[in-house]
Amino acid sequence: AGPDLLELARRSRAWWVWVSTAKLIARKGDTRAVPGLAAGLAVDEPSVRWAAMEVLLRMSPGAVREVWLAALALPYPEVRSNAAQALGAGGSGGAGELLKALARATHASRAGLVQALGMTGSREAVPAIVAVLEDRANLQEARVAAAEALGRLRDRAGVEPLISVLGEPDVAPIACAALGELGDARAVTPLVQRLAGPDGITSRAALAALVKLGPASAPD
Repeated sequence: AGPDLLELARRSRAWWVWVSTAKLIARKGDTRAVPGLAAGLAVDEPSVRWAAMEVLLRMSPGAVREVWLAALALPYPEVRSNAAQALGAGGSGGAGELLKALARATHASRAGLVQALGMTGSREAVPAIVAVLEDRANLQEARVAAAEALGRLRDRAGVEPLISVLGEPDVAPIACAALGELGDARAVTPLVQRLAGPDGITSRAALAALVKLGPASAPD
């Protein structure tokens, strides 16, 4: 049986067998294999991780939601990114569950949850995302994801929090881009002030944001 063969291949590190079995499961849609596929996401062999993601993405979202939530804490960027996209694809209807998960999340999984919330398009997520951005105890990855999510959601409640982090080189370039998306004139002066700053990456991001703001950024 497919699920049993997955586990046997994983234990023996017979990766080509694992990948072939995963592809067979994809054709059959056998949800009994979900635990084995979830284990494949944590394997240090890239071909196995990609095969696991490919199959899980084809399965019913409800059958694999908990798998994607757990995957947000794994050390592989491609797994975290696909997990966030899968969770965010549910739209605003899934935001409530993601917010609950964020409230109890470890530092390692916050970035993916914030990214997923940004993809839902739900503005009810804005306060929680702002809290992640403003909390300097969070990992850089999570705060960058929060800045990006605020730009994606285009809620002007994010303007002042984004302006407040323009002095932090690790977050500022993404915050500049987000301010450009929000299109609020309050961002013009803080962005102009960054044009002559010591961080070239932030300066270029500020210029790009000002161009995007258009007439709002023109001098009086």
